[in-house]
Amino acid sequence: MALFKDGSKAYEIAQTSSEENFGTVTQNVKLLDYEIVVVASKVEMTITSPTDIRPTAGKVNDTFYYYGTLTADDLKSGAVEISLKRAVAMFELTTNAKPNNVKKFVLEMTGAGKQLDTTTGLAATTEKITVSFTYDTESRVHCGMLVFLPTASTTVTVVATAYDASDAVVKSFTFNDVQMKPNYRTQYEGSFFNVDGSWTVTIDNIDWEKMTATPIPYGND
Repeated sequence: MALFKDGSKAYEIAQTSSEENFGTVTQNVKLLDYEIVVVASKVEMTITSPTDIRPTAGKVNDTFYYYGTLTADDLKSGAVEISLKRAVAMFELTTNAKPNNVKKFVLEMTGAGKQLDTTTGLAATTEKITVSFTYDTESRVHCGMLVFLPTASTTVTVVATAYDASDAVVKSFTFNDVQMKPNYRTQYEGSFFNVDGSWTVTIDNIDWEKMTATPIPYGND
C-alpha cells in the first residue's frame, strides 16, 4: 500500500501472507488528503506512482489493485475499507501431442504490458512480452501467460515457437487478433504440431480459485 501527496510518495507499507494480521494495515499518518494505491500480487511489486506499478522481477502474476482518494475526514474515522479488483488477463495454450524432440516452447505477445496504471486498472504502456518453458517427457505443451491490457477489451498477437535441444525451430505459429479481457482467460486448444492445425478458442471468466489449486505453468521471462 502506498499513499501519495501532490504526486510524491508519502508512505508505503508492504506485507506478505506469512505475516500475522495479513490484510490489515496500521499506519500513523498526517491528517491530509492523499491518493491511495493498494496492490496485492503473488509476486513482489514496485509502486513508483499510481500509474506506474510493475512486478519487481519483471514477470506478471495474479494481481489485484485499488486506487482512490483518502481524505483527512476518512483518516479521522480510524478505519478505511477497500475492495480490490483483479487486473490481469490470461492467455492459455494447449497443443496436441508433442514431438519428442521439442524441448523448449516460447510465447511472445505484443499488444499487452507489464506496467499497471491503477487509476484505470489497465496497462500504462505496451511492450513485447516473452515467456519460455522447458519440456522433457511431457506428452503435450500446456502453458500460459498473465498480462495487463491497455483497454477493457484488447486484441493482441501471440507468436508460439517450439525448439529442439539445439535451439533449432521445430514449429512456429502466429495467433493474430487474439481477444483478451481483464479477469478473463483466452484459451487456445488444438493441433499446433500438425501441418494444418485447427483450434478451439474459449474466452471465459474462469474459476480462478480452481486455477490456483491446479495452476498452469507461466514460464520464465
